Amino acid sequence: MAISKRSAARRTTYTPADAHPAGKRSGRLRLLAIAIGGLGTLAIWNSSRAGVTAAPRTPVTSEKPAAREDLGVAGRILDPVGIPARWATVRAVSPDGTPISRPASTGVDGRFKIGPLDAKTVRVVAEHEAGIVESAEIPVSSARNLVLVLEAVPEARGRVLDDRNRPIPRATVKATGGPAWLERIAITDDRGNFALGPTSASVRSLVVWAGGFETASVPLGGVRAGADVHLTRSRPIAGVVVDSWNRPVAGALIQACRDYEMERTISDRTGSFQLPATVVGCTINARHPRFAGSEPLTIRSGAPITLHLAPGGSIEGMVLDEDSRPLASASVGFQIFGGHPVNMDLLERQFDTSGGLFRFDDLPPGTYVLVAKAPDREDVTSDPIDVGPGKTVRGVPIVFAPAEEPKGEEKEGETSSEPHEESVPEQQEES
Repeated sequence: MAISKRSAARRTTYTPADAHPAGKRSGRLRLLAIAIGGLGTLAIWNSSRAGVTAAPRTPVTSEKPAAREDLGVAGRILDPVGIPARWATVRAVSPDGTPISRPASTGVDGRFKIGPLDAKTVRVVAEHEAGIVESAEIPVSSARNLVLVLEAVPEARGRVLDDRNRPIPRATVKATGGPAWLERIAITDDRGNFALGPTSASVRSLVVWAGGFETASVPLGGVRAGADVHLTRSRPIAGVVVDSWNRPVAGALIQACRDYEMERTISDRTGSFQLPATVVGCTINARHPRFAGSEPLTIRSGAPITLHLAPGGSIEGMVLDEDSRPLASASVGFQIFGGHPVNMDLLERQFDTSGGLFRFDDLPPGTYVLVAKAPDREDVTSDPIDVGPGKTVRGVPIVFAPAEEPKGEEKEGETSSEPHEESVPEQQEES
């Protein structure tokens, strides 16, 4: 049977799927998909027979936790003419005036927000250079759209003077009588002036104090008008300096307030002294060139002071020559080496040795170096000596080097002896 060319061409170009590698892969993938689908259908059928149903997937939602705005306060602050007060300080306080949150500041539109708050009722207070406002006690749940108008109040300012109408610098002025958030503190300048700013009507008085003066309490009304506040000077601080046997010590140097404005005085023959009342709160101590310094004390107002000087230490020793024999023609003095500050009159204290012995008493604790001098000998310096309060350092040796003869005399002796030594043998030879 004859076959047309068109049929022959079609028959030669046709390739079964099993005859081509790519066709084999695609066929296998189709079979694998059919098998997996059958297994899934079988699993669903088996689960339905056993009474097991697949749990429905829980849909994912974007719900947020409930806001706590109902636990805070918010609103606006206006100045006395109704303009938004920006940068006002707003606080939430309890009914008794105790702050229960951090202060907040208003924005340019006068709005504020404080919260959340762990309270049922609250009072809102605001401070601004234009005035002060304080709300009534309100429930926190309904305090989200407050509008508070500042009330203009006068500024508390004035001067602090002493009983001679002289300004008192660095005096402390404190507004009291109202809630804690209304308390203000100011320090007077060099002219005694102070300014507390606007103060609420609930603040009733000012408390003023300064070092060396009695504390004063004055009504706030007069100070708002710029009145002066006068302080009465306190009584001087009295004290006495005694030794370890409670005997008065005269000539002791007393120092107080060493950190900034030092006050100094000297004890009299009865050991007594006085300091101005401005030293209250400072530390005080006493020193004497023949005692150990007193322990520092804090000065209390009106309390008498007793400063105890501990006994000083001692140094004793002997001055020796090159043969370790006592040298009676020497003098010993001090060259201060270190330790606690001591009075410079120690440099003038000298001891003329008798039998080579020397002794120094009533030395303030510290480290000392002794210097010994003797005729025709070089000065001798001791090793550092540590002296404690009430202690005696014994057996300090100071040994001098041999005395040196003048060089001019040595040359004359040598020239005079040489001819004599040479002449003797000549005479002996001649004889």
